[in-house]
Amino acid sequence: MRFHLTAESSSSMKSIVKTNFKQMKNHVLILVLVVSSIIITSCKEEKKEETKTISLTATSDGYIINSSPRIISQYYDGSCGYNIQVGWTSSGYAVRGFISFDISSILPQENEILTINKAELKVYECNTNLQPFDGDNSTRYVEAYLVNYGALDVNDFDLDEISYCGTLATWGYNVLKEYPLDIISSLETFFNSEPEDVSSIQFRIQFTDDNNITDTNNSDLDGSSWQFFAQENNNEYQPVLEIEYTIKEE
Repeated sequence: MRFHLTAESSSSMKSIVKTNFKQMKNHVLILVLVVSSIIITSCKEEKKEETKTISLTATSDGYIINSSPRIISQYYDGSCGYNIQVGWTSSGYAVRGFISFDISSILPQENEILTINKAELKVYECNTNLQPFDGDNSTRYVEAYLVNYGALDVNDFDLDEISYCGTLATWGYNVLKEYPLDIISSLETFFNSEPEDVSSIQFRIQFTDDNNITDTNNSDLDGSSWQFFAQENNNEYQPVLEIEYTIKEE
């Protein structure tokens, strides 16, 4: 709210001051108090909480083959498109996928508090090859782990996880299906661990009990894999991290 004085009102005010200076002094004091009240109220209103929802696509991804030596690939160029492999190669080597998201855009300023209300990881199936979920008469699931590997290298294949996020997929054979996973508790663990780099949220995706296959001639798992679309596809089936968060001034 602004206050303006015209020339006419200014002239009248001079007359008032001459005739009744004490009365004008009281009016000015009241006006100052009113303006101060408005300023204080305005400052309080500027500190309101702001809640937003953001969908982040993966900034990088890839997979690691547990061969000797280990091999890193940015993506697999398959018939369904660029994808990330999870499972086993045709030579029986275990394969694990990795996804990284840049969250620097939501990090709070020095005088702000960030509260994450909801967080969900989403990937989309590209293909299921052979029997990764039930081969060799054993049930397996695709699991997600929150890790902090920075730039992906071969040692990240079995890097210690910060948190177990949960089961991402219990079955496949459903191309384009969305696989969502609530990761809010894992993000809480991540921030409480005070990692060196908080600008990236990174995941390792793998089957349970994904050891290398020593006898590839007698295993259903030889060449079995589950594949989800990589960020290189640049379409609606990229991996997504959806976060609802609140920013509040301290």
